[in-house]
Amino acid sequence: MESDKKNNLGIVRFFLAFMVFVAHFFELSQITDVAYLSHWVHSVLAVQLFFMLSGFFSVSSFERSPSSVIFFKKRFFRIYPAYALVVISSFLCFSFISTLGLASYFQSSVSWKYVSSNLIFANFLAPVLPGVFESNFLPYVNGSLWTLKIEVAYFLIVPAIMWARHRFSKWWISLALLVISIAYTYCIEKMAGGNDALIKQLPGQLHWFAFGLLAYDLRDKIVELNTAFCFAVIAVLFTLHYWWEPAYYIGAAALVFAVGFKLPFFKNSDWLGNVSYSMYLIHFPIIQFAVAMEWLRNDHGFSLLSCLCVIILLSYLIFRGVEQPQILKGKK
Repeated sequence: MESDKKNNLGIVRFFLAFMVFVAHFFELSQITDVAYLSHWVHSVLAVQLFFMLSGFFSVSSFERSPSSVIFFKKRFFRIYPAYALVVISSFLCFSFISTLGLASYFQSSVSWKYVSSNLIFANFLAPVLPGVFESNFLPYVNGSLWTLKIEVAYFLIVPAIMWARHRFSKWWISLALLVISIAYTYCIEKMAGGNDALIKQLPGQLHWFAFGLLAYDLRDKIVELNTAFCFAVIAVLFTLHYWWEPAYYIGAAALVFAVGFKLPFFKNSDWLGNVSYSMYLIHFPIIQFAVAMEWLRNDHGFSLLSCLCVIILLSYLIFRGVEQPQILKGKK
């Protein structure tokens, strides 16, 4: 298919990771003199668009897998090794800056609860390490990890979704997922006072994965659309959001695939998509560490750029040393 050729979705993934990094940089550092940059990023939307891309890529991966077992194997080796590396590295490295001292740190049940909980994607059960980042604006070690349990939960139901798509109409299944997610969110807003913690979980975020399913089914149609027409429609949607808020999110979702499929392919840009996952995983604890070391007090623009460069470099090393070999293992 024409749409299965080279695209710019890797660049989109990098930009979304960059948006989350910038938002967290200003939130965690509490720097205000260049905070105007934060007005141009929307971390929650970036995460939701990541969910949408997961919906897109998971369908593609499943259709290329001879069985559900192979699909789960590929997803495991794609996600878990780098994730586990970040959890364990944080646990070990931050022991040296804990106010408890090494002996008390490793004897603390809080330390081991952090490791055990986060290794099973239960970051909400143990988001902190003892004596670490206690003087920071937020004490959390890695506030980005909460999204991974949603990704994993979605991957677990992908085979059922794909079975239903083949058994019934794929369009009706996507519509059903949208309705279930929106109905759940509406009920939570009405009955639980808009509990944000519940809305951010499945099935509250399921509609973003459903958008990804729809985009996958329509990918050839997207390629065939006139480029100027696509971006004109997106501009109209962003304008309409002043009167109808969902238009903003629909426009953002459309922009992802317009950039991915309608713009000319940027050669030698694959590495941007390759580092995006590790960049998402490691940026939060690195910013927290820099704040704790008081390295962000002077020349804040340079501090942001320095953090970004360190994060990209480490992300590239993690991709080459951990992710890439494990991805290949998952395909065997």
